[in-house]
Amino acid sequence: MKLNKWILSAGLVLFIGTVSHLQAEDTVILSNGEWPPYYGEKLPHYGFDSHIVSEAFALVGIKTEYRFFPWVRALHMSKEGDYDGGVGWGKSAEFEEYHYISDATSEYEYVFFYHRNTPFNWETLNDIRGLKVGLTRGYDYPPGIRQMVDKGEFRADWVSRDELNFRKLLAGRIDIFPNARLAGLLQIQQIFGSEEREQIMYHRRAIEKKTLHLILGRKIRKNEERMHLFNKGLKMLKENGFYDKIVQAAMRGEYNPE
Repeated sequence: MKLNKWILSAGLVLFIGTVSHLQAEDTVILSNGEWPPYYGEKLPHYGFDSHIVSEAFALVGIKTEYRFFPWVRALHMSKEGDYDGGVGWGKSAEFEEYHYISDATSEYEYVFFYHRNTPFNWETLNDIRGLKVGLTRGYDYPPGIRQMVDKGEFRADWVSRDELNFRKLLAGRIDIFPNARLAGLLQIQQIFGSEEREQIMYHRRAIEKKTLHLILGRKIRKNEERMHLFNKGLKMLKENGFYDKIVQAAMRGEYNPE
């Protein structure tokens, strides 16, 4: 399904008069990664969260360009000032040491995926002690899970890509895999056929609801003012209704890979 035409650069078209006093020549170059439908080089508008970032910047007269890398490298390049910043990061003291962090651009919830033939239930994270848990390098997992990893309270099985964890889950090589619900369901749809898809379930109890943020590196002098402008543009995007339209389009699958 194609995105509705109204959503294409709508903020810039309707609000150019509001920002005519700003310098319109500024362009931010941001690192990005692969995490459909939020981010992806081949997705419409590079994913729906990327689209939110681009539209918010457009409302304050700033153009946006993206460069795609593995997530760990993307963060390093933002930190070192190789690019102006990046999208797709949580809010933490670790990031804030080297970056300005925006207001939340979108949110998601972590859930546990498991195999249908291995019933799984949990009330607290203590219930996953001793299990073999698939984890993907470079992800900002909920604090409770990170603490359990540090203490060795479950068997952490690290891989480089979510697809590998889902394949291990299907093969019975891990017990559970924490992942974002919306992204995980899309990955399952892309990777497996219908019979295999039916074997992978997720527990409806959310581990944690998390927010995504734009980060701009502190090494670049213009970034403090850019972040101020971005948050202003993001607020405008929510107030004029385009933010909700983008999120609703994402829920309908309009940012999924074709």
